[in-house]
Amino acid sequence: MKKNFKGKICAYCGSAQAATDDHIFARSLFLEGDRPDLPKAPACRKCNEAKSKLEHYVTAVLPFGGRHPQAGENLLKMVPRRLDKNRRLGQEMARSMRPAMA
Repeated sequence: MKKNFKGKICAYCGSAQAATDDHIFARSLFLEGDRPDLPKAPACRKCNEAKSKLEHYVTAVLPFGGRHPQAGENLLKMVPRRLDKNRRLGQEMARSMRPAMA
């Protein structure tokens, strides 16, 4: 943990002492070239782990709705790796897919 967060209170629960510095926006939401200088906040381990689980789901699903310039690259480069790590989510998504309407 960086010194500037030492002794701080968790930004998420507001009660526990911070044990880590957490990227407010998950680094995994961004392509590697877009990751420098992402903001951080103090976080306790419990909140950081809970947020990490949610981020894993979000970073696998959210890119399918992207309309920004890097959306296609994000889908092709990052989503397959995330779904490989979470086979259950990948299978669930495959079952729920329907053919696009013409």
